[in-house]
Amino acid sequence: MFPQPYISPVVQSLRRTVAIALIVGACLAIVGQKAFAQTTSMAPSPLSVRIMDASGAILPAGSQFDSKNDLQTDLILGQNTVGPYRLSWRNAVQGSEMVVVDGRLLQAGRDYTIDWSSGVIRFSVPLPSGELARVTYSVNTPTAVRVLSASYVPLQWNFWQNDNGFLRISSLLRAADSPASPSASDPRTYSALQFQDRFHLLPTSDLTTGLFLDMHGQDWLRRSGFLLDSTATMRGASFGLSYHRAGTLFAQQGIAGLNPGQEIMGLTGTLTPLQSLAIQLTARQTDQLAAASANILTDNVSTSDRLLSAAISAKLPQNGQLAASSALETVANAQGGTSTLHNSVSLSHPLAPNTNATLHFDALSATPLKGSSGATTTQSAGIDVAGSLNPGIHFDTAFTNQLTPAGFADDQKVSLSAGIPIDKNQAVKVDTLYEDVLGNTGAQRNRSLLLHAPLQGLRAQLSSGVEYTGTPTNRALVGLFDLSAQPTKGLQLTGTVRLRDMRLTSGAPAPDNVNTYGVQLSYAPLAQLQLTGALYYNPEQNGQLQQVQREDFGLQTRVGLLMLQAQLGLLHNLLNPSRSDTANFSLGFNLTPWDSLTTGLQAQNLFGGPNWARTYLLSFTHHFNSVFDFSLSGSISYNGALGAQAQPQYAAQAQLGIHF
Repeated sequence: MFPQPYISPVVQSLRRTVAIALIVGACLAIVGQKAFAQTTSMAPSPLSVRIMDASGAILPAGSQFDSKNDLQTDLILGQNTVGPYRLSWRNAVQGSEMVVVDGRLLQAGRDYTIDWSSGVIRFSVPLPSGELARVTYSVNTPTAVRVLSASYVPLQWNFWQNDNGFLRISSLLRAADSPASPSASDPRTYSALQFQDRFHLLPTSDLTTGLFLDMHGQDWLRRSGFLLDSTATMRGASFGLSYHRAGTLFAQQGIAGLNPGQEIMGLTGTLTPLQSLAIQLTARQTDQLAAASANILTDNVSTSDRLLSAAISAKLPQNGQLAASSALETVANAQGGTSTLHNSVSLSHPLAPNTNATLHFDALSATPLKGSSGATTTQSAGIDVAGSLNPGIHFDTAFTNQLTPAGFADDQKVSLSAGIPIDKNQAVKVDTLYEDVLGNTGAQRNRSLLLHAPLQGLRAQLSSGVEYTGTPTNRALVGLFDLSAQPTKGLQLTGTVRLRDMRLTSGAPAPDNVNTYGVQLSYAPLAQLQLTGALYYNPEQNGQLQQVQREDFGLQTRVGLLMLQAQLGLLHNLLNPSRSDTANFSLGFNLTPWDSLTTGLQAQNLFGGPNWARTYLLSFTHHFNSVFDFSLSGSISYNGALGAQAQPQYAAQAQLGIHF
């Protein structure tokens, strides 16, 4: 705790009780007036159910992953809101998505936006309840991460709701992803009375208040939250005052501005003395709350973060821009803390109609609050010139100098992207990179040349190029080749080559510098028959290199009322003499246009091995329509090993599914 005048615990408790009583009384008085005024004009909203994760994003109703092509398909069920709706992956391939709603292809930026770093999609207009959006995208990137999150089922009853606020009872039940059942002891579940409203105190002043009471009892203060925001606008200036507090066990979803275990007091101001000049001032204190022990029902301050900042932005003649800011942040805790000063300046100005230059300087210094040792300083300065020579040629050249406690680094980089038209509908695209990084720790060179060209007459697309990296002790050249083709109707072919053993240094190559070869084939000689096959040698998936040889084969056919699917995969480890295989077989019978019966076999090491597994499946499915179905299924599994007798394991389930 920080030094402060001594206040009796009794006085502290009395003061806290009086403050809470005043807040609750004021809110309940406002609630009563609101509810009485709207009793005759607004009916209560019906019970609403949404499947969300812990961040409040609505989870997809179904998902499907194509591991051969690294393609993910998420099916999103509309909830009459723009979002956010959760995708199954973060950091997927930007721009690779295809979003279809009711058979209509949506356009990025106009109809929806995707935050790839967090893996959420938002629509420009609310997606109506019950309407489906199909989102397909590629995850073939080293930074792609599957979002594994427990599912949450909120239940909400609105007494009244309008554009300014709401009064409702809200409960959150956590789906059972572990043997333990959700209970009041789980901080991620709650049952709460929530109130929020906005009032116009003056024509230019607004007040927003909210009270969110968790009704689990006992440690309700640690589970509840309160917010107060006031804004005032006048000519040439605007000001804001805010107070937000949420206990360490606060779990209520969708409440903007409340974070568990934080108490925030803030003051903001914006001055615009001229049309081309804006000044922003901020003062904020954020206290991190923590409980002294499990038996304490209130939270105490563990860390205090104080921020004072000022920023100025100005428009210069001929479309120039000037921006400068200075921020002092002090983080104090029981161990002492640090004080950080951050200053930055940037100046941008067009050099030509399609070319812009930017100068920037950034300085960051951190000093411990206790003692004088341990202070650090980091500086960065540089220039960046980017633009277009014509609609088909774009360039970016930059130089940056960095000074850090570890030393210095100079980074000079030039990149060029050019499109060369072949005809009215096709063009060859060339991407190049030339970069040198020089510092006290050494030097590194990065070079790349990539060519993307259509192969006329072959209905194919070829991407090829080289990537070079060089240090004083290690130089490597990697060749890249990707081919996709559809030479005839029903036949699709893709190939991948990565030549990693093109090393330029003498001596034996590193053991992980092995080449990657891959080919995928899909052939449909008949409308009811599709054959697939793939062969990989040292495949690279999600940025990880696997030194194995993998072979996949597949068959799917439909004859009358019967449907047959078969998949076989063989895996050979190249580092030691071992092999494993997987097999999946299923045979389906369409009993009626709505009902089907399916039997199947899933096996590992079907052709022998020290450890093996077999699962026999039987399921019955009834299709309500083209989207929803209901199924009953059962299985018998055997897991065996040499010298041990396999014991059967039985399972059965019923589920409501969504059909892709």
